[in-house]
Amino acid sequence: MRCKPKLFIRRRRKPKLPTARPLNAVIIAIDAAKRSGASLWLAGKLSRYAELNARAPQERLALLRSGIELAAQHGLPCALVIEVPYGGHQSAALSLTASCALWGDSWLQLGQSQAHVLELTAGAWRPAVFGKGSAKLRRETVRKLESVVAGQIAAADLGTAEPIGADAAAAICIGFSCTRSGELHEALGCSLKH
Repeated sequence: MRCKPKLFIRRRRKPKLPTARPLNAVIIAIDAAKRSGASLWLAGKLSRYAELNARAPQERLALLRSGIELAAQHGLPCALVIEVPYGGHQSAALSLTASCALWGDSWLQLGQSQAHVLELTAGAWRPAVFGKGSAKLRRETVRKLESVVAGQIAAADLGTAEPIGADAAAAICIGFSCTRSGELHEALGCSLKH
């Protein structure tokens, strides 16, 4: 059996220390793929989540606009966090990279700053949610953990117990990992929630 070629496209960097309290900001977190998961966070609390077609410009723009408008309503800065591939099979890595670029392009099209975009690999955000050993977990195990954690967050912040799709669950976990992000705190220059 022939192995598919692997492609490594990201360099690991040491993350900044997390903040003591959640950022006083709006964070739009994206699990980028053809079917992307998204979550919106307001000052450390989940505000909304969705799954949408990343190849449909109107869906991307509508979701980003809703986050930008939420930030404007509350007088807060807004950031876009996108999970980017670290590597993997060439075709999958290239497809995911294309989806990430679409999200970034839509953000810029709406007049937002590139400095307010944070790209994270799964290896960078998962330890903040699942612990240090999570980088070595199998994909099926991680998906189950994402589902459980996302369900708990949605129940606590939104009061809902509805099933959450796998892509939205991943986006909720990505967003949760960034609510105390040192990188975003520095980029946004925002205060911390009291």
